[in-house]
Amino acid sequence: MPQPPSPDPHIWQEDVHQLWEQNQSQQAIDLLLERINTHQPAVPKALGLQLVYYIYRLGDLQAAERFLARLQYMHPGDIEILENLAVTVSLQGRAAEAIHLYEQVISRNARSTNAWDGHAACLAKLERYDEARRSGERALALKTEAAQPLPGWQPPATGIEAFLQRPGAEERRPVVSFSLWGRNPRYLRGALRNALLVPELYPGWQARFALDASVPLEFRALLSQLGADCRLMP
Repeated sequence: MPQPPSPDPHIWQEDVHQLWEQNQSQQAIDLLLERINTHQPAVPKALGLQLVYYIYRLGDLQAAERFLARLQYMHPGDIEILENLAVTVSLQGRAAEAIHLYEQVISRNARSTNAWDGHAACLAKLERYDEARRSGERALALKTEAAQPLPGWQPPATGIEAFLQRPGAEERRPVVSFSLWGRNPRYLRGALRNALLVPELYPGWQARFALDASVPLEFRALLSQLGADCRLMP
């Protein structure tokens, strides 16, 4: 899935973001708007994207889209603004419109995995599955290219059965590992589905979840009851 809009943390207004992190969202937005207004009519891209991020986090996708459209008008041709606009339109369920925007991004940066991900997701929503598969495969190929292997590590030369029968394997159960944080139902449902499917798809393997205290206690208990190995991380 494509990622939601977010600013580059290196160009955040740090004092504004400190207010945001202290749950003073309205004060953060008011201060950011005050600074944006000093730059009218041309809003700097960095300030604009930081505001969009806060609006998005507050759940107002329509307002985020409107402000991104303004930024796009002020910064024509900016690919980062265009990509954020595509994601915001996609998240509002307007798949056909988002596909057009993603294709504009891809035409300017054919290596944007986020754009290929979003393109695939929107095509799938419109049941254009063959096209979605091609876009998804392109995203995966780009991610594989970009992945850097650990120095000195090589994948096992033998098949999975030999791996499971290696000396000491019975004491080191193979795992399928996931990260989980927060209480967003979308991700909790995904984690629950993974916990249920791992034993079915990979007999002898165990689902392992690295999670933090933001995951509800009752959900952690449910994963454990399903046989998952839950490891609380700082």
